[in-house]
Amino acid sequence: MAGWRGGRTGAMALASGRDRPRLAPLVLRQALPLLAVVLAAVLMRERFRAVDPGAVRDAVAQIAPVQWLCAAAATAVSFLALGRYDAVIHRYLRTGIPDRAARRSGMIAIALSQAAGFGLVTGALARWRMLPGLSLWQALRATASVTVWFLIAWSVVTAAMLVALRPEGPLGAPGVAAAAASVLLLAAAGAGLSLVSPQIRIKGRSLALPPLPALARLLVYATIDTSAAALALWFLLPEGAAPAPAEVAAAYAVALGAGLILATPGGLGPFDLALMTFLPATSPDGLLAAILAFRIVYFVCPALVA
Repeated sequence: MAGWRGGRTGAMALASGRDRPRLAPLVLRQALPLLAVVLAAVLMRERFRAVDPGAVRDAVAQIAPVQWLCAAAATAVSFLALGRYDAVIHRYLRTGIPDRAARRSGMIAIALSQAAGFGLVTGALARWRMLPGLSLWQALRATASVTVWFLIAWSVVTAAMLVALRPEGPLGAPGVAAAAASVLLLAAAGAGLSLVSPQIRIKGRSLALPPLPALARLLVYATIDTSAAALALWFLLPEGAAPAPAEVAAAYAVALGAGLILATPGGLGPFDLALMTFLPATSPDGLLAAILAFRIVYFVCPALVA
């Protein structure tokens, strides 16, 4: 998340170990999320005209207690999976941090960075503060690695969802299925590369790839995390008018990517626009109410607990 999931922005530079960002790229990275929010607002203006703020407020008020509880339970499952993601990364980087401490610091770092934004900084500082045996540089490197490998795992999980679930609407278009299949083929090639050549050289530097069992665990945890988060959103949709869970899962996974790539805090703007585009059968009022409730359950509450 830069902002979301521990800091997407600048992660590749930090992961390389020696690159130092220049002023112009830093300014561009900070401006990109703001531009993304503005662009999303422009694209959504027509949809917002059909939204009744009073109806959205009433829809939030009509969410039943059992819906809130189920969404909270799904959120807890999602964060437990995210914490285990940190444990895999710490093993890969050989930081010497025990799995339990890595899981706890990972959940707290992600909860705080999602809410506060500037995820690479807030995520690294949280991990550094929670793990006394970790240097600031190691915390930055761990945060950057979590960021990069989560993006890779997300792309594979999302592609698998689109191929397996075959959702209706825009996400079910043949071109989308072909692109998803290409991602899966590329992922298979990457897995084979990690097995045949565990170390690759990029610009004269040697980069050790995670072993295949670690990659498999990352994919499993990413699948659990994404599916549980999508389920949390589904629980909060209007009763009797919610699409099938599989359709919501595919739309959520793509919307998550829009927020991750454009690096807006909590995916604000791109995430909402993607869900409104890929779940057109859901009423705008009910969908916006569910998104608002989802942000409370998935962002506000974990940050308060953290």
